[in-house]
Amino acid sequence: MEQDKTRSKADEKMASLKVSTRGKTLQGTVVSDRMRKTIIIEFPRVIKSRKYNRFYRRTSRIKARVPEGLTIKTGDRVEIAETRKLAKTVNFIVTKKLE
Repeated sequence: MEQDKTRSKADEKMASLKVSTRGKTLQGTVVSDRMRKTIIIEFPRVIKSRKYNRFYRRTSRIKARVPEGLTIKTGDRVEIAETRKLAKTVNFIVTKKLE
């Protein structure tokens, strides 16, 4: 009983949340797992400069929600999929742990 009182309404909403995926699926490395239910994933990409005809390496950082029952730490490789907006800056959810 005591535990139920300490859970917020947002926690209860996320526990019962079943999210469908759509759009992009990406793979990357977990850079930060300090947030409660969210991680930051970084993945490299290559961009070509039209003016100089050269390739540049850039890294993108994306926030993703971790479903309950999945334990993910910094340095793990994960696959994420695009979903509806889950928070102000979270549009992706972790689908599986690769390594």
